[in-house]
Amino acid sequence: MRDPESTELQPFSSFENDASPIKSGQKTKRGFKQRVKAPLPSGSWIPESICMAFCLALLISLAIMLRAFDGRPRSEWSSDVTPNAVISAIVTSMEGCLAFLVASGLGQMKWIAFAQKPQSLLNIELIDSASRSTCGRFRSFAMNRVGIMVAFGAFVGSLNVLIGPFSQQLVQYPLKPSNSETAVLWLAKNYTEGRLQFDFERQILDLNITAGMRSAIDSGLSSPLTEKYLKDPPFSCPSGNCTWDSYRSLGVCSECKNITNMVQRGGTKGNATFFYPPARNLSFFTKYTEDIRTKFSMKPVGEMGLNPLSRNWTSNLNDNKYSALNTTIIQFAALADNKERPDEVTGTECELMFCVQNLTSTVVNGIYEQNFTRIISTLGSQFRPFDNYAPYVGTISSIVTPEKHEFWISDDAALALNAYAFNEFSGGAIVLRIPPEYGNYDFPVYKSNTAEAMSKSGNISKLMENVASSMSTWMRTVKEPELYGYIPYANDTEPFKGTSSTNVPHFEVRWAWFILPASVVLLTVAFQIAVIIKSFRSKAKLWKTDLLPLLFHGLDESIREELKENLETIDEMEKKAEKLTVMFVNELDGRPSHFELY
Repeated sequence: MRDPESTELQPFSSFENDASPIKSGQKTKRGFKQRVKAPLPSGSWIPESICMAFCLALLISLAIMLRAFDGRPRSEWSSDVTPNAVISAIVTSMEGCLAFLVASGLGQMKWIAFAQKPQSLLNIELIDSASRSTCGRFRSFAMNRVGIMVAFGAFVGSLNVLIGPFSQQLVQYPLKPSNSETAVLWLAKNYTEGRLQFDFERQILDLNITAGMRSAIDSGLSSPLTEKYLKDPPFSCPSGNCTWDSYRSLGVCSECKNITNMVQRGGTKGNATFFYPPARNLSFFTKYTEDIRTKFSMKPVGEMGLNPLSRNWTSNLNDNKYSALNTTIIQFAALADNKERPDEVTGTECELMFCVQNLTSTVVNGIYEQNFTRIISTLGSQFRPFDNYAPYVGTISSIVTPEKHEFWISDDAALALNAYAFNEFSGGAIVLRIPPEYGNYDFPVYKSNTAEAMSKSGNISKLMENVASSMSTWMRTVKEPELYGYIPYANDTEPFKGTSSTNVPHFEVRWAWFILPASVVLLTVAFQIAVIIKSFRSKAKLWKTDLLPLLFHGLDESIREELKENLETIDEMEKKAEKLTVMFVNELDGRPSHFELY
């Protein structure tokens, strides 16, 4: 027993030893009155329970936030605080809670361990160190003497330091297409441009089409067949990548067929003449006549304004009962020389017609592409009487689709276009033989630019497709004012919206990296719950990481006798403590809880 008056310092001196205890109000050696407090409360797990709930709430909120924005454009994040900053704040708060739970659990484990069985006194240092730092946890692993529960808690606590750095891997921002309805193109609903002019005696004065349609026809004739030189229909695609659902537009279609077997032949070999009866005056001569031979010849089928399925347009207009229009704009036949067989010809018959087109359009990297199919339609008409102010308006006809969609065409515009095409798709080309004294070569002469384009194309069918496409584009481009107050029949185009795709940064959650914080939180909560259960079962004091119990409930007298030697360094103390086996015992025979030597 230590002398109460002795000044010798004893290690781990307890609040109460073999000497008589200090009573309340009794003066100590230094003259201060000492009040004896009630025993330390057993404490509670309320802070840990709150912390566990908070950690789980943070984890769930992080998952909800990531799920809500996964796959969405970065621009939808409206806050000035970046998503990574929010993730970092959540994870940092989570790390703080997890560190508290691990420290509390490991701190309590040292009291549980020594309350269950005798252990080396050094273990109290190892477990306490593991509860306070990552280095202490690694040290407890290295010495491999603290038990499975402590090792598990130390492992979970070590994982906690990885959450922060690797949480930045949760979200990345790849460029992905973002769709918006900002794309638009225009489709044709009506066609009324072009004028059929009468005098007051209702005699025709003039038939003409606008310069825009003439330019469209010329553009189609002059465009190369192997490359895309035709003008695109009007469209707006802000991103350069757009799509549209299928839509319908009034346009022009073409159809060609080979009539070589239907061409009639006269004369003899080397001096042949070819005819195609449906095209009046269409002929072709294979032999030079006065140093001239035919190279190419084309003529309309029928007469101007006379379509195969209708009567002469002039009589129709005069009686004001019928529309002179069917869908045909021009029908013509062409005969061309056969380069492989000089004594033969190649025959082609083509038709340009108004049609309703079912189209699909796309823009990829700024390049417009479209495909269409012709819709089989019926032809209707609506009577429009003459009046004093517009004696040349004529009638309005409609092309009706199977779905009862109407696309209007004025007879004025159709007949004016027919008259222009009747003259344009007529003519041909000849070859002049230049005498030897002037060079001895063949010199082609073309009657018109159309004849030259047809003769040189080598593929009349493809050339007429280009003409029809160019005319359709022009019809979708123009938009004239109301025609003399008749709103339904104005030359009309209509906007049609599509989807514009822009490559913009998107949220992309890498859920595999979410496994780390989720696992650490769940493992930490599981560890804390296991510590709580183990603490109740072992009836260990609920002192957790507190150091005061080591001062108030120190070592038994027998242990202090073993520690009387002067130990100055930590290594010396650890070596000595490793040799001592102690156990923490609760109150016994009026003595307070203390560590007892075994």
